[in-house]
Amino acid sequence: MLTEKQHEEFKSIIALKQVELKKELTLATENFRKEVTSGEINPSGDHLADKCPSTERVTLATRIGNLQKQLRKCDEALENIETDTYGICLGCEEPIPLNRLRLVPFANMCQECKGAIEEQEKRTRTSSANLHPARVGFCY
Repeated sequence: MLTEKQHEEFKSIIALKQVELKKELTLATENFRKEVTSGEINPSGDHLADKCPSTERVTLATRIGNLQKQLRKCDEALENIETDTYGICLGCEEPIPLNRLRLVPFANMCQECKGAIEEQEKRTRTSSANLHPARVGFCY
């Protein structure tokens, strides 16, 4: 359980992270809009690439989604501070090391539990990779 001083420290860290993320989100959104208006998809084009979004557009859309997710996690972390559940791993219910929280202030899992989930997701992606639409020539 964190002390009141640590709660205040992490509120400040998270608030700064939110400002940083909002700036990045604004920039990514502006870049996405520019990319969309500069190169329209041509659904009647003869080439498959005419029907697919550009790599840059896909990359920016993914980045925007990731930034939005991180902002939601920051909001959740602030709520957890208020309910005194901040810093407790959702996996093993043990305290998350303070160094990890300082690096990733919205972390809701310890490194061990997060690694186990990522490894499981990696195995799942690998086993279903042959069914991915991009592998069979479809645009998504």
